[in-house]
Amino acid sequence: MKSWHQVAINAMKQNREDLAREALKRKQTYKQRARELEADLKKLATLTEDLVQQQTQL
Repeated sequence: MKSWHQVAINAMKQNREDLAREALKRKQTYKQRARELEADLKKLATLTEDLVQQQTQL
């Protein structure tokens, strides 16, 4: 799968600045979502560790 950056480059080669801008917007949107998911994953890992520790104390 092409990266959004590559899609933007290809769009510019075809003189489609509108499509290039849209591709770069999508790239930013997906990067932000990836950061959010990474933060969620860290929280879940911490919660899992806490639950395992609590279980061993029972």
